[in-house]
Amino acid sequence: MEIMTLDETNEQASDLANDIYFLVMDHVDKEKYVEPDPDSEDGGTRNTPKGRELYYDIEDFLMGKTSHGNMYWFTNE
Repeated sequence: MEIMTLDETNEQASDLANDIYFLVMDHVDKEKYVEPDPDSEDGGTRNTPKGRELYYDIEDFLMGKTSHGNMYWFTNE
């Protein structure tokens, strides 16, 4: 059995959190989570504060920092 370093574990959790985040975006009002990035020259986007909170809640859950996440971001959708 291969033992992973903390950095490898964190990277895997971040990658999985990113994948889950974009799956969630397929089922919510994206305007609440993503906005145009005024600093982007190619019309890119960035997360809103609610989008950042969702991403980091997913990542924290995957890393065992919380037992269930703060599921309130789906309220009043």
